[in-house]
Amino acid sequence: MRIASVVASGLMIAMALPALAQNAAPAAPTARVAGALLKPLALVTNAQAFAGPPAVLALQQAGFQVAAHDPAFASAEARASYRDAHPGVVALAEQEPAAVVQAAQDMGG
Repeated sequence: MRIASVVASGLMIAMALPALAQNAAPAAPTARVAGALLKPLALVTNAQAFAGPPAVLALQQAGFQVAAHDPAFASAEARASYRDAHPGVVALAEQEPAAVVQAAQDMGG
């Protein structure tokens, strides 16, 4: 799986993209549950600050499955509170950049 990212104002939105066949058109990133394709998948870092809150909302409204990272999510209580306030968003516990990206990629199957 390949990661493409866009960086703006301290916010990184990374979308997990399926591996692409040579010369193939890019496929939409997707999240999987029990092997079933669901929605395009996006990772928003600093989900509670900067451009994170409107990015999470806009991506959800656009039909994306959102994986959210925030330094506060190191706390299980903070993750649970965020999930309660943002149904459908996956609050990631991981804090190291490579682990955050891997957790989002794992959501894509």
